Amino acid sequence: MGRLMIVISLVLMAAGIGFFVWVLQGPNNAAVQSFLSGLVCNDNETIVQWTGQYVGDGTSSTGLTINGREVGFYCEGLEGEQRSVTGQTALVIGGGFGVTLFISIIMLIWGISISTRNVNNIINPTRYITSGVASGIGGVTPLGTSTGYTSHNIPSNVNQQIDEVLNRAGFAATPSRETLADRLSQLEQARNQGLITESEFLSLRKSILDALDE
Repeated sequence: MGRLMIVISLVLMAAGIGFFVWVLQGPNNAAVQSFLSGLVCNDNETIVQWTGQYVGDGTSSTGLTINGREVGFYCEGLEGEQRSVTGQTALVIGGGFGVTLFISIIMLIWGISISTRNVNNIINPTRYITSGVASGIGGVTPLGTSTGYTSHNIPSNVNQQIDEVLNRAGFAATPSRETLADRLSQLEQARNQGLITESEFLSLRKSILDALDE
């Protein structure tokens, strides 16, 4: 889920940048002219761009400059009458890019947060059990809310794998009473005592945590 959100955020970011570069071509580009006309002009009007003198960092008479030159946008009617739509056009150009960029950044941060949490879950199961992000396993959350997670929350195929490993390691597993926290603790004890391999431990722990995320 985290990786998917990161990919989507990067796609949105690229789309926003692409839109900004494309729309900055202005009404001289037929596609851009048609797009902007449909948004800010009335029927039978076409958007046109006016470029004035170079003002650098000075004040523009239209309130908008591009590359230091005064720029204005007007909707032109069939008889040549014009009305200024500089503000609306600037809002479309800047808003379309800004909103897309903002959403992509939020999704990127969120995706990274989810991915980081999942990595931490695999590296440190205790943190997963006690963190406020998780809802608590087999006991009480940091907020004191009983969650009642038991081994029955694990899919049967994963539960069977855990039983086989724990039985081989010499633990008397009682799935009906033990919590997931107990099972993770038993797996860690078995690993520390050399009764199961590191790869078995990591594989089963990941299966448990993946099952909880579903």
